[in-house]
Formats: sequence, structure tokens, C-alpha cells
Amino acid sequence: MIGLYCYGKILAVLLMLCGFISLEPVEDEYDIPKIFNEELIVPDVIPVPPKLRARMFYPRGEILPGSAMSYNESSFPPVNVSWPYEEGALYTLFMSGISDWKLAKDRTPDYKQGIHGQEWHQWLVSNIPQNNISAGVVNCELLLAGDPCIEGMRDLIMLLIYKQRWPVNITVDNEPGWIEFQRDFRPYRFARRYRLGHPIAGSYHYIVYEGYKGEYDDYDVPQ
Repeated sequence: MIGLYCYGKILAVLLMLCGFISLEPVEDEYDIPKIFNEELIVPDVIPVPPKLRARMFYPRGEILPGSAMSYNESSFPPVNVSWPYEEGALYTLFMSGISDWKLAKDRTPDYKQGIHGQEWHQWLVSNIPQNNISAGVVNCELLLAGDPCIEGMRDLIMLLIYKQRWPVNITVDNEPGWIEFQRDFRPYRFARRYRLGHPIAGSYHYIVYEGYKGEYDDYDVPQ
């Protein structure tokens, strides 16, 4: 699946040359710590918010913090992911998702039932030099969106970037319950195990399941 990301990088370069996207540093209008706290990602998912924004680009363009993607759009890998980095530093990229975030956040009676609030990992790459993901160690291949789910659900997708103190050797096979859907998986526990500290950059968006008509019908994000 990392091959898809490499193809995405090529697409990103073409889009940049055509003027559709820009990877140049810009003054960031997003207060990442504030929006992570307002959305209750802090403290419900991680104890400390990232200070900087990680930028994600899909074929349609940049996915801004808090924006929504349709099921179909989320079925493709990002064409580029970038974040502010220090020269010569190594980083770990971690992406995870939480099913039906509204029910999980509101602690409704359904929260402890079914799939509501389940957290799963989607992508893990360690020992990334600066923000050159293709040069890092792929510990977990990028998992794209699964089958269409319940109409009206909003899955939270969270991207976290950790700055490493030294090269890390992540042994995924030894992680307890390391499966695609892992109810008790928590990124902060994982970061603590490998002494990654708190995330230095991050973002989040939603996958919205709307317009459900059949098992494999399209989902459209309401305008």
C-alpha cells in the first residue's frame, strides 16, 4: 500500500506544478491545541494536543482540520502529508480512527454497545527523516476505509506526528491485539511504550456516511 502513497507523491508534484496545491510553508490560521481540546480529542483520546498542524492532501486538495470526507473520497490514500520539521530529525507518523465519534464523544447509552467508539490504527511509519515518509520504516501499511457503514455515522480520523529522540525499533507483531479493529487501542499508550513523548504536529477530519441506499452505493457529504 505504500506504493500507492509513492504514486500519490508523483500526483502531488504534478498538481503542485499545475498550481492546484502548494506545499510552501504558510502562516497557519489554525490553533491546533484549541481545536483538539474543543473537539474533546484532548483529553478523551490523547492527554496533550500537538502544537503544530500536519497537512494532508488528497486528490481533491488539502483536507483542513475538522473537515469532512465522503466514504468514496476516503477510499484513496493521501497524495502528500507534510509537517514542520527540524533538519536531521526523525519522526513517527501515526494515523488512527474512532468509529461514530459523536456517540463516543457524547457518551450516549450506545457508546458501550456495538462498534461505537472503537478505535483502530490505520497507518504507522517510523524513523522518517524530516518529512520524507517514503524513506521511513513502514510498520503498518496504510489501511483505507472499510465497507460502507451506518448512515449518519461520522468516524473521526486523527493524524499525529511524533518527534523521535533516537531511531526506534517498533515490533508490531509483539503488540497485543494488533488487528485492524482494536477496541482498546490507544495511541498515547503506544507512544509511551516507545518513549515518543507527545505529538508535535497533528490534524483530524471525519468520514461521513450519508445517503446510504444499498450495501455498495455511494456516500455523499452534504453541502
